[in-house]
Amino acid sequence: MNPLKVSLCFVVVMVMLFLSFLCGGKMAFNQDARSFAKEKQKTALEREVILTNWVFNNSFCVSRKTAKEIVEIAEKSKHSLFLLALISVESSFNPYAVSSKGAVGLGQIMPVHEGDLITQKLIENKRQLFDIETNILATEYIFLKMYKAKQFQLRKTLAAYLNEDNYQYYSNIMDRYFELMALINVTIQQKEGK
Repeated sequence: MNPLKVSLCFVVVMVMLFLSFLCGGKMAFNQDARSFAKEKQKTALEREVILTNWVFNNSFCVSRKTAKEIVEIAEKSKHSLFLLALISVESSFNPYAVSSKGAVGLGQIMPVHEGDLITQKLIENKRQLFDIETNILATEYIFLKMYKAKQFQLRKTLAAYLNEDNYQYYSNIMDRYFELMALINVTIQQKEGK
């Protein structure tokens, strides 16, 4: 690959990261939704392989089959890359992760959300949060509800999700999110021969 193209991709990602921090992350999260259709130009299979490899390589305990399942379910969301970045930080893609505070599954869903999830008919009981699809859907539901409540401020939303304002947590998620965006975009450019 042309070193100039690699440098240009790096500069673009760094500028987006900088702007994201200035905007409290709002721009980056919305960029995921806006670029959803454009990113989907890549055939579903190619994109799935790239993301499955990324999930597999960034997990401690999942098989390729489980990594593929996680990607297939996350890809149903307009915010799939962000969800994957969030889950990678929360649980390293371990669907059976349980924290000392009682958070469970891929998205490390806190017990405080169980009642809302039951009311919304996303779960019937806590055990269902160990199911990959259920947990990803619940993670997205909780996150988007918080995002709206925090007036679409990503950093504030992540602070609420973690239940503390932790810059390193925010930075880790954003780093992984931008890594995924760059990985998808660079691969698309390589395939197009640009």
